Amino acid sequence: MGRKTVLLSVGPMCAITWLITAFTRNIVVLFIVRLIQGIAQGLVFTVAPIYIAEISSPNRRGTLGGYFTVFWNLGLLYAYCTSYFLSYEHYILSLTFLPLIYFVTYLFMPESPYYLFMAKNKGKAMASLAWLRHGEDIEEECKKIEETVEEDMSNWGNWEDLVADKSDRRILLIVLIICVSRYLTGMDAFVAYSKDTFTRGTQGLISPDQLSVMMGVVFAVTAFLASSFSDTVGRRKLLLFSLSGTAISDLIIAVYYFLDEKTSVSMKSDVWIMYIGVVALCIMSNVGLVQLMHTIKAEFFPSHTRGRGSAVTSLTAALCTFLQLRLYTTITDMYGVYLNFVIFAIFAIISAMFVLNYVTEPAGKSLAEIHEEIKTVTSKEAG
Repeated sequence: MGRKTVLLSVGPMCAITWLITAFTRNIVVLFIVRLIQGIAQGLVFTVAPIYIAEISSPNRRGTLGGYFTVFWNLGLLYAYCTSYFLSYEHYILSLTFLPLIYFVTYLFMPESPYYLFMAKNKGKAMASLAWLRHGEDIEEECKKIEETVEEDMSNWGNWEDLVADKSDRRILLIVLIICVSRYLTGMDAFVAYSKDTFTRGTQGLISPDQLSVMMGVVFAVTAFLASSFSDTVGRRKLLLFSLSGTAISDLIIAVYYFLDEKTSVSMKSDVWIMYIGVVALCIMSNVGLVQLMHTIKAEFFPSHTRGRGSAVTSLTAALCTFLQLRLYTTITDMYGVYLNFVIFAIFAIISAMFVLNYVTEPAGKSLAEIHEEIKTVTSKEAG
């Protein structure tokens, strides 16, 4: 169907579901609305990173890929702020306008040149690339994209292509490990249960609504800063920095809750320890893991498996999120909050070791060069 067509469909889906939400209180209808919105979110998280990677030049791909997370966080901040100041009905209506604005403006964006070459439409592909590069010489880049797509499409087959050879399996393993580490190192559980977890330790000093706004600001600012130097510092270094910082932050929070829950030590006067751990967790997770996962999954998969690979990654993300949120309360009830963050820290440490040993640096390279490097590394290790 094309990247643009799929992404355009999200606008009407979201606008219609918000309008339905504004005028109904029927619980069955609201369940259906949430299901449709979940599908819309799945489409965005699967296709948008692919589109961004395919329209970006190698020296800007990390920054533009990072903006996916920046604007996602700005959207969350918008929702947090409007829900804080507006009534329920006005809040829902305020969310209806954004997908409509998105739909109208995105109509004027070009389709991905990679997809157009895949669809054997060279003329439109060149026109798309010319619009995207705005005056730059596109002849050489256009030739490289066409050659890359032709080579990838010659291997076009089915879902088994994701594990067809050692380099394909390496790509899938790298992306899935980064995806698992993104969703099993504590950030989503903390956000979901912040009302219970955070306010329990802060003795009610911060209301849940104020906490949501505060976290939204932190997420948006850190994602913007990280995306601005993703291409210069490199994905690999940012991932290692993020995972190391996330592990330390999780351990700080774990120590606080262990002392508060399992010992006679009074932690009321030392609540600043958890503040530090929580703020550090938000920053460290967002500066690398959160904003780079979508970029990396779009960069590493070749053209003929990019859509399928992104779909598998999105499914893995959903399963990891479900697993984390489901087990969090069970572990908390049975052993205490602290054990959750110990487990999160362990996942972060293991993931950091994996990145150090297996992930190649994609920054500043074309998509074809990234895949060629992985094939070379895989061949050397096999030899």
